[in-house]
Parts: sequence; structure tokens; C-alpha cells
Amino acid sequence: MKFRKPMMLSLILAFSVSSAFAALSPEMKKWGEGPVQHLMTKEELAEWKRIKTDAEAQAFADLFWARRDPTPETPLNEAQLRFDELAKIADSRFTWQRTTGSMSDRGKFMILVGLPTSIQRSRADNVTGTQEAPTGDFSPTFAQPDVVPTETWIYEKDRIPAFATSSGREIEIVFVDRHNNGDFRLDPGSKGSPVTLMKQAVDASIVSPDLKEAPKFAVATPPAVPSSVETSTIPAPELTPAKAFKTEAYKVAVDEFKAATTNPYKDAYVTYGEHVTADGEYFVPVQLYLPKSSGVDGENMTFFAWVEDAQGQVVGAWEEPAKLSKSKDDVYYDKSLNLSPGKYTAVFGLAGADGKPVTMAKSNLELAAVDADAAGASRLIISNNIFALTEAQAPTDPFAFGGIKVVPKGDRTFQKADELWYFLELRNPGMSAEGKPAVQVKLDVEGTTAANKKVKMSAPLSPALAEPLKGVDGHYAIGSSIPLEGFEAGNYTLKIKVIDTVSKQNYTMEQNFKVGGAG
Repeated sequence: MKFRKPMMLSLILAFSVSSAFAALSPEMKKWGEGPVQHLMTKEELAEWKRIKTDAEAQAFADLFWARRDPTPETPLNEAQLRFDELAKIADSRFTWQRTTGSMSDRGKFMILVGLPTSIQRSRADNVTGTQEAPTGDFSPTFAQPDVVPTETWIYEKDRIPAFATSSGREIEIVFVDRHNNGDFRLDPGSKGSPVTLMKQAVDASIVSPDLKEAPKFAVATPPAVPSSVETSTIPAPELTPAKAFKTEAYKVAVDEFKAATTNPYKDAYVTYGEHVTADGEYFVPVQLYLPKSSGVDGENMTFFAWVEDAQGQVVGAWEEPAKLSKSKDDVYYDKSLNLSPGKYTAVFGLAGADGKPVTMAKSNLELAAVDADAAGASRLIISNNIFALTEAQAPTDPFAFGGIKVVPKGDRTFQKADELWYFLELRNPGMSAEGKPAVQVKLDVEGTTAANKKVKMSAPLSPALAEPLKGVDGHYAIGSSIPLEGFEAGNYTLKIKVIDTVSKQNYTMEQNFKVGGAG
């Protein structure tokens, strides 16, 4: 499985127009000046210094990781995942003053050579306590106190990397805190030849040196919002629901559908959510999704909906002309309903030109309250169809976010040629000193293939871009894509954890999905 590359954070769901000839962005510049430079050869360092635009930087980064991918025929890049995990460990353990752990001497060595078997540390008399190891799989021991604190990393035989030329039983690397202030620097004279080891690690990291272009795994470019799209100046439509249908036949059809012991319409799916406009108006977008297998298609149709509360009282009846929208091979109809938070039972349907229902679906709506001024997150949406709107968006348009349309994949069934997009709206996140959200995202996928094989895949916790949504102050988009070529046919669950590192709010959500066998 290949998640969107962490170094492309500035491009994840970047819903704004950008120029291919713009100057290198701060985000991409930061990437090149970060711990990834530890892995760069002299030639790559020189090439990076010549890069002037984000387009060039993206091409460089893609090729950089592709050359180091031990399994280039699959979407998953194990080398990049290993790098991300070791950088994360280094940042959590070795950060000193303004130097992040992954940019320290210890962090650099760990990223290049790997985790040691054990750590021995000698310390001055004024240094007390026990230094924790970077992970729980080895523990440091202390030698006798000394004047200058030192830290010796021991790599026993099973931890010596294959590229190392050492002939000894183990390797010992020494870091010295010469000023007794917690700043441990590499002792290049260590008997483990650390400088040579790191050079060997850089050379060995490249497994496809002749690669000239990164493999394409159908990573789509998020659409840009047309500059003409405005959202804040368009009044919201009136959404006062009626309590009865104008056409009595629809009420009869709903009653018969509710009383049926088996569902005569199996290929119809409902997706809903809870949202709030910039003015604080609560609304509920709903979608009736019909895959190609349903056989439903047409323009002269009528959408109807019947909603009852938990006590069986009618709270709304909608009936309106409907033109179905296409989403790849499937069709859908969506609208926003004026409902209050609470639990409801709803029936949604479509009728043909002759007034007879052609499809119906039932759904239990559990609508949570949304405080317009409080921190929060929308439901998770998974999709294979996200595009820029060409017409102005009204504040309560269904599944429209700052000029972008996100079409939920109602049947949650994808093909291997698809990209699975995940999307959520973040409301009122905490702001960093730079006046921007600081968000991290962790992705996990678990499932069972058609061959009954258990699958578990993960992407490490990584920073994610929270893109401001045009026309809705305080609302931000979080999202990216997962190419599915490397997935076997089967049933899966996508689990997402979003951490607002400023406000310390956490959001955990998941969605089931299915991957078919077609490529």
C-alpha cells in the first residue's frame, strides 16, 4: 500500500490555484533542508541546490525515493517508511534546544545505520537519571561516572547492517557531550569507523541508480478551485420541509417499502453528514448513490424522501424533479436537508417519468450537533471522484467544500485501478505561532482478501496540510489519496487518526471499503 508521500505535504489536497513557475515554497525548501539530506549523495545535494520551483522539487523527491525503493514494482516504499519511523524516534528522543533530534548527530547516525543493540552511557557526577533508549527493544546500561559524558552505541552481530565492512563481532560508536550540556556529538575516531559507515549507508540506500523517472502509481493531482468561485455571497436556499408528499403514490410506495420483508432495491446506497455554514446554519447533506449494476439512469426523474423521528413522527417530506449526476460509471443524486440533531429513520427514492419508483433505500440517520464556534471534524468521506466546481457554490450545497465537490463513493466499492481519496473537514483547529493549523495524521488499513488472507498496513504519524476552505472561515480540508494497484481483492477498513498538535484535540474515524478484482 502506498500512501501519499509525506514530503508532498504542501501538495496534499491543495485546493488553490498554483503556478508551475512559482518560487520554491517554504514547505518544499524545509523538506530538502531536513533529515532527508542525510540520505543524499553529493550529486543529489548539488542537484537539490539548483532546484527553483515546486514542480522541480516534486519530481526530484519522487525520483529520490523511487531509487531507494527495495520493491519498485509495488506502491509501498519500505525505505521511505523506515526513514519516517527512524526520524520520528530521533525527534522524540534526541531533540536538543533548537536542534530537532533527526538533525542531530545521533539522529543522523540512527537514520542511516539503524537502531543499536544497546547503549552504554558514562556521565559526569552532576548528571543523574537514566537515559531511555529510542525504542523499547533495547535498554541502556551505565559505565562508571566520568568527567565527560559519553554515549556508546553497540551494534552486535545481528544489528550490523549488510553494507558494513566491519569484520569484528560488534561495532561501537561513541557520542561525546564535551560541554556537559546534553549536546552529544559524534566522535569520528570511534573504532566503528562511523564516517565510513554513514557513507556506505548512503551508497547502499540506492537500489535503482539508473532510474531516470519515478514509477507512476496513478497519483492524481487534486483539482484547483477556479478563481471565479465565491461562496460567501450566495444566500442559502430555503429548506423548510413539508410534512406530506404532494403525490400520494410516493407515500404508498414508502409504506410498502417499509413493510416489505425483503428489499426489492438492493443496489442503492445512502451517505449523509452534518455540517454548518459560515453563518452558523446547520444542514444535513444526503446522497442517494446508484452503481452501474442498479440499471438506473435518466434525467426526467423525481427524488422523494420521507423522514421520521425516533417516536415515528413525520418531520419532513421532500419531492422534487431530479437530474442524476454521473460519477465515473455510476450515478447519484444529492441534496441538503433542514433537520435538527437527533435520530431519524429515512427513506429515499427516485421515480421515473411515469411516477413509479425505480429505486428506494432506507437509512438510520444519527445526526450529531455541530457547534459553529467549537473545534470539531466532519465525518470521514471516501471517494474516487473529487473535482472543482465550475459554478458558484451555495453555503448549503451538499458535499461541496470551498469550491470543491467531493462525491462520496456510496457503495464503498473500488477497483484496483482507482485511487481511494479520503477527505474530512476540520473546524476551528488550534493555531500555531505562525497563524496556521498544525495537524498530524496516521493511517492504518486492515482487511481480509478474497483468498482469506489477513492484511494489515500502516503509514506512520506524519504532518498533514490543513488547507483553508474558501468562504468558510475557520474550516479546513484534510485529505489525500491511496492508490489501490497493490491491493488484492477483498474487504478492508481504513482507520484515520487526526491530531491537532496545538489544541491537543484528537479525532479518530474509520470507513469500510471493498476492492474488486479488476485492474
